[in-house]
Amino acid sequence: MAEQRKENAELQKENIALQATCRAQAKEIDNLKGRVNDLEQYTRINNVIIKGVPLQRKENVEERVIACARAVGVVLSENDIDECHCLPARRANAAPNIVVKLVRRKKKHEMLSAWKKKRPASVSINGQSTDRIYVEEHLSPRNAELYYQMRQIQKERDIRYVWVRDGKIFVRIKDGGPKLRVTSQECIHEIESNSSTRQPRTPTTIRKT
Repeated sequence: MAEQRKENAELQKENIALQATCRAQAKEIDNLKGRVNDLEQYTRINNVIIKGVPLQRKENVEERVIACARAVGVVLSENDIDECHCLPARRANAAPNIVVKLVRRKKKHEMLSAWKKKRPASVSINGQSTDRIYVEEHLSPRNAELYYQMRQIQKERDIRYVWVRDGKIFVRIKDGGPKLRVTSQECIHEIESNSSTRQPRTPTTIRKT
């Protein structure tokens, strides 16, 4: 019995050591993934994505991008655009997303700010009226997924602000509260646990006179 207890104790020590090694390796993998994500996001630092722009076959995408900027009062020239291209549409007859890499980050901020202020319900581009168009930051796959999850949680939790700046995701749970950066699932879980459930809005009662 004593020998068996000794063997069990040794096995428990080995198990604890293996668990510690696994945790350390998992942490290192997460760190490596974070560094890769940072590099992927940095390559997109001057990029925006334009969603909802209808394109005709063989249409000049660059001219379309310049027209979109003009629609919200931003002067964009060919010299401001490093490159632009369409991503494959997710479904048939859908407008493809356009990735635009701008030469200067300042011009990217100008375009995002102008679009956020005006938020046009429809846009007239070269005399053609379109449905609502969105201009957003071009996020890496990992950041795009984190941002989507955070926005979904915001619908259920009492979280005041969720926004993106230069590829970084930020949250402010309430007015006057600290600005929190979202970099991982752990950050999302922590923010979720520190926020309260969103209360349903009370219907407004109209008083009869």
